[in-house]
Amino acid sequence: MRNLVVCLIVFLVSLDITGQTIKTGVGTDLPLAVLDVRAIDPISPDNSTGVSIPKVFNFPVVDPIVDQNGMLIFYEKEPLSTDTKLDGFYYWDNPAGNWEYIMQSKSIKLDFSKTIAMGSVFDNTMGTGSGPVKTSFTEMDNLDPDYSLNNGDVIVGKSGLHLIYLTAGVTKKQRPTDPQENIAESFTLEILVNGTTFSPSFVSIGANPSTLNNERSTTFTVSALETLSAGDALSVETARSSATSTNEVEVSSPYTLTLIYLE
Repeated sequence: MRNLVVCLIVFLVSLDITGQTIKTGVGTDLPLAVLDVRAIDPISPDNSTGVSIPKVFNFPVVDPIVDQNGMLIFYEKEPLSTDTKLDGFYYWDNPAGNWEYIMQSKSIKLDFSKTIAMGSVFDNTMGTGSGPVKTSFTEMDNLDPDYSLNNGDVIVGKSGLHLIYLTAGVTKKQRPTDPQENIAESFTLEILVNGTTFSPSFVSIGANPSTLNNERSTTFTVSALETLSAGDALSVETARSSATSTNEVEVSSPYTLTLIYLE
């Protein structure tokens, strides 16, 4: 009973004299805010002086709710994690539905608007036909968790104007015993949105001429400004101008798609 009385007195003392505002002081008997934390020795603080925010190694599977808008955590990647998010403080932004990173001096020079995706192999063998073949993106480097990979496509995280920039290279391997190998004279690369052609189309044509059956390569570069919607899926396909033998064309320079959110 005595302990209950003591606790009640401490609680009453923490009340504002108006009875309307509760103030809690740590290290002070005269808190000047709802929560007022003071160092015991601000001139020569020891190594325990400070406020420890909850540390997590993974973000919650279930998102917080509107009543938790502004909730603060400290995220620290596990040693073997492949997560691209930065270690540091995050707060829950309920209207946006995201954990938002709090900018710190170590990240001030990083570009949070840029997403880079890479793919190094064709999904299917380039056979004797000249139909388009997809190159799936398998790696992504970005700091914005809204952008992601799904089924080899880059999934756009924000609606608005984007700069799209892609570089790639292909090689036709040497096969001197097959005289038909010199037929492949050019390759066409195209960026698609949701599996369909942009209007106007985003296409790069790489010449690949040769009078001999020697190995030869070509590279692609394509860039454009385009308004995209959150959830759009970007993919890349490559086609030949004419046929070559099966499995005689391969990726020589990774298909690298850079996506920059502008506004």
